[in-house]
Amino acid sequence: MLDQAHMTSLFENSTEGIIVTNGTGNIVMANPASERMFDYQKGELIGQPIEVLIPDNVKPHHHHLREGFYNKPSNRVMGQGRDLNGQKKDGSAMPVEVSLSHYNRDG
Repeated sequence: MLDQAHMTSLFENSTEGIIVTNGTGNIVMANPASERMFDYQKGELIGQPIEVLIPDNVKPHHHHLREGFYNKPSNRVMGQGRDLNGQKKDGSAMPVEVSLSHYNRDG
């Protein structure tokens, strides 16, 4: 069984970007790989809405997509058959691969 220190090490040292949001779409955890990927400093993403990482052309209706996921969560890969982009801190777009996973902790 993995202990807390081991899980933290996996999260912190993953080469893949991992972002955790709460039920209102605010970022509560972002590992170093995701911060580097989107050009944010350590801890700078915490408390921000996930839409800060969404390109401007998708941002206006992303909250509907996010709420749909929260209302009917399922683990899934996003964007199959189409290109997805994220938005860096400077506003530039970058290609991303996204998968969604859901878990509930203390409500």
